[in-house]
Amino acid sequence: MLNGDISFPSAVLYRSRLDNNIEWMQKFANKAGVSLAPHGKAIMIPALFHQQIIAGAWGMTLATSHQVAVAASAGIKRILMANQLVGYANMTIISELLDSIEYFCLVDNVDNVRQLDDFFTRKGQQLNVLIEYGMTGGRCGCRSQEALIAVRDAIKSSTSLKLAGIEVYEGLIHGADAEAKITTLLNEVVDTFKAFDNEGFFDRKPALLTGAGSEWYDIVAD
Repeated sequence: MLNGDISFPSAVLYRSRLDNNIEWMQKFANKAGVSLAPHGKAIMIPALFHQQIIAGAWGMTLATSHQVAVAASAGIKRILMANQLVGYANMTIISELLDSIEYFCLVDNVDNVRQLDDFFTRKGQQLNVLIEYGMTGGRCGCRSQEALIAVRDAIKSSTSLKLAGIEVYEGLIHGADAEAKITTLLNEVVDTFKAFDNEGFFDRKPALLTGAGSEWYDIVAD
């Protein structure tokens, strides 16, 4: 690299630091009693995906259908897409992968639920979905109990969608009282999850309760 044989800009990864980071995060997840699905959108290096899986990660998180396709083509078998699956082209990409991976995406509105159900029913396939729990002023998610129940009921009345759990993203909360607000939000999510589970709404056993960006993962894990 110092000889100029590699085009710039380039990234340099120090193996010792990389190994330490992967080991540290996996140990944290194990000690906290949670499963780790590292987000691969920033690196998009399948070799590192595999390194995290070998270290004990439950699966990989990705952001788009194209990223999911890259990970699947590299042999990653369980993928959480931390996003809605919208549009015929994106649905087609995922449809072509469902036989080879365990896949989950997010839903937060009835229209998207109906579009997904129509598409995957015609394909004769089942799609795992997680309801995204939102917050006032957030950028996504069900932001009221009415919206949450409407999405849940739409999923349960669908033909092809399987309610696999609930997802929440707390990273948009900031300020001096952020920790208190995040804790309140997470308690709401946990209560909702328990209620849905007790009432038998989830199609996956165990159902998934997932969240955490890189800033508040310790509070989310608790």
